[in-house]
Amino acid sequence: MAQELPNQIGRYRIERLLGVGGVGTVYKGLDPHLQRAVAIKVLVARDPEAEQRFLVEARAVGSLAHPNVAALYDIGHTDDGSVFVVQELIDGVDLGRLIAAHPDGLAPAVAVGLLLQVARALAHAHSHGIVHRDVKPSNVAALADGSAKLLDFGIARVVHAVSEVTAPGTIVGTPQYMSPEQIRGDPVSASVDIYAFGTLAYELLSGHKPFADEAFAALLFRVMTEAAPALDVAQVGAPLAELVASCLQKRAVDRPASMAAIAERLESMPRSWDAALLPTALALAASNSVHVAASVRPTTQFGLPTVVLRPPAPSPTLPLTQDLCGQTIGRFVLHERVSRGKSGDLYKAWDPVRGQLVGVKLVHASDPGARERLLRGGRIWITLAHPHIVRVFEVHPDYYGLPGVIVSELIDGINLDELVAQRHLSLDQAVWIVMQVCDALAAIHARLVVHREVKPRNILVSRSDLHVTLLDSGIARHENPEVDAFTKTGVFVGDLAYAAPEMASGRSDQRSDVYATVAVLYELVTRSKLPFPMSPAWQPEAEMLGTLPARLRTVIERGLRPDPSARFNSIVELHDQLRPLAQDRQGPTSRRAVVALHGIRTQAAWQRAFSEVAGRRGVSAHVDRWNFGYFSVFRFLMPWARLAKVRWFRETYQQEFREASAGAERPSIVAHSFGTYVLGNALLRYPYLRFDKVLLCGSILPRSFPWQLLLERGQVQAVRNEYGRHDVWTQAVAWFVAGTGPSGLVGFSATHARLEQERFEFEHSEYFERGHMENRWLPFLTAEIEQRPARELEIDPAAGERRPWGLYVLYLALASAVGSAMLLLR
Repeated sequence: MAQELPNQIGRYRIERLLGVGGVGTVYKGLDPHLQRAVAIKVLVARDPEAEQRFLVEARAVGSLAHPNVAALYDIGHTDDGSVFVVQELIDGVDLGRLIAAHPDGLAPAVAVGLLLQVARALAHAHSHGIVHRDVKPSNVAALADGSAKLLDFGIARVVHAVSEVTAPGTIVGTPQYMSPEQIRGDPVSASVDIYAFGTLAYELLSGHKPFADEAFAALLFRVMTEAAPALDVAQVGAPLAELVASCLQKRAVDRPASMAAIAERLESMPRSWDAALLPTALALAASNSVHVAASVRPTTQFGLPTVVLRPPAPSPTLPLTQDLCGQTIGRFVLHERVSRGKSGDLYKAWDPVRGQLVGVKLVHASDPGARERLLRGGRIWITLAHPHIVRVFEVHPDYYGLPGVIVSELIDGINLDELVAQRHLSLDQAVWIVMQVCDALAAIHARLVVHREVKPRNILVSRSDLHVTLLDSGIARHENPEVDAFTKTGVFVGDLAYAAPEMASGRSDQRSDVYATVAVLYELVTRSKLPFPMSPAWQPEAEMLGTLPARLRTVIERGLRPDPSARFNSIVELHDQLRPLAQDRQGPTSRRAVVALHGIRTQAAWQRAFSEVAGRRGVSAHVDRWNFGYFSVFRFLMPWARLAKVRWFRETYQQEFREASAGAERPSIVAHSFGTYVLGNALLRYPYLRFDKVLLCGSILPRSFPWQLLLERGQVQAVRNEYGRHDVWTQAVAWFVAGTGPSGLVGFSATHARLEQERFEFEHSEYFERGHMENRWLPFLTAEIEQRPARELEIDPAAGERRPWGLYVLYLALASAVGSAMLLLR
């Protein structure tokens, strides 16, 4: 008999049943306020220990903010008193199903891609004093985009906790994945997760567990006494086999020191993702569908625990103009008012569910649009997890007599205005702070969201290490007003002192955030604010900027231009222009560099699109110096004009990547049409120009271009040629210009293991569709490959060139026409 679904639990509408088990039921629900699908887990058992485990899981997950840990949203009680938790709904399959669909194991590169994310999630949990204690395939979900989520902290333990859910000596966990000390009932530490991680890795790579399923006592004995069988080194590679073996050592002291150390070793290994894995696993699950009554796992979706409240009880309107310290709002006990703002007051408060201090913002605004702005903003910020963005846990409109409440993590820092008032920042410190803001905005812009309120009071900085946290913005919006227009066109919302000129008329895009960020930078390095109101003709004073490095002056002047199209194309580009000014503080913000070089008939539009697409994948697209402007076909026929562009290429390379020829990390390049000609001839003429990956589309280089020799001498590491575009240009260019040919039409004749070619029947513009950039360009540009050392190898620059007979015919025709005209004039 089908189970009758409840219509609503708390404020959440129930849509369907996901799973039923011995201790609980999981539903798919909808948060009507945020219009977000959620998983709701309702505890059936009423014993105190089960409820305590639910709370342990809620507090454990609630204290974590990591993209590879499923998020916790809420916790509460149903009308009949049952405990329920609300969590992120994960659309994917668990690794157990992937393993079942691949009995010989996953490809090592695919397994490493998943394992690295699990390692990062566990390292994050361990850094917060939380040991998972039940790492296994069914507790890791794989998503279609290749990301992984760590699930089920139901038996997690907080190290050094005052009280324990289980008595000392009690065995808790899944036997096949338990470490010897866990079986003995010894006090647990992060090493038990390391052992279980090794078992998970073993199973992913081989298709089976290191110890076969058998009688419980025999299994425990083997785990305690026998060494795990070695993985096939020929199949998985020695580094991976050694890492797994070290995780499965019997003694905790013999295992790797931490999950962070494991993640670091995995980062050096090749990794990828196979999009066909999930359909394969789902098809297998459908063909072998067996209802497991003891499991609350959904078949194709996973709900991770989240924390939910009972619906707010009616309450009289609170006096928001007063300091409410000591009052209890809902479940939150307000301790200290941290700051006051136009839209609300921020309090330090105690959350008994999470068992920690949080930030609680009591929203003041009560105009008709306030509730809608709160909800729209909540949908943006509640899904973001980034080290430089404040983590928003909950958003509640109409909360206990208040227009709204926003619950977020509590940041240990002061806003940038207060920091500048208390201490002098050196130039590299100021630039470092702004670079971190750029990192945060890059993550926000990747969601196609404009912050619109970048200003010093929204930037929190740690006094000790200058770590930056960007606060949420109540006026953030989707960059496309057709998608998210919750302010009327032509209406300004925000702080005029940091608003880009176009915002005064209600228009904004990501370049508006670039303007505001550079305005903050200007204040930090000049110790003065921008004039307000600002004249349209205002320019930074040369005297004020005179003592700054030339690069920084250029950044400020360009970033503050009134015309958005004259600013930096993206926040990533701004970040990378600042990098050389804070060399001693790099590390986590460094990115792969990729040059985007256009052709005769294509300019900044596709470069800008690529810059935005690449920035979302942590790739820095260099376009600022690499736009040589309009170059006509007529000039292309002039040898001296072409040579001038080849020399320009060399000079620009030396300015941008001075260290690359000396062994530093090399850039990659995407070149189109005439850009391929400039690139190819520059590589032949200047052997010290070095690139990691070279991607060509619409190439006009000759078929015989010596890529195999450039690869062998290590000047480039890998080449991809996308060819097949049929037009007159690629067919006829070789008849008019020496050193060109139809490689963009039929491909190169050279063969090499690092030269890949793929045919596309494309028009010019189709190379520049964002989907093609994401699905074809970025996987090639970001793939890990073994670097080949440079070696001496002579290459004849003119090898394989053909004479431009068409140009000779054209010259002859012009000479004949001139001669005929002169005869007629006589």
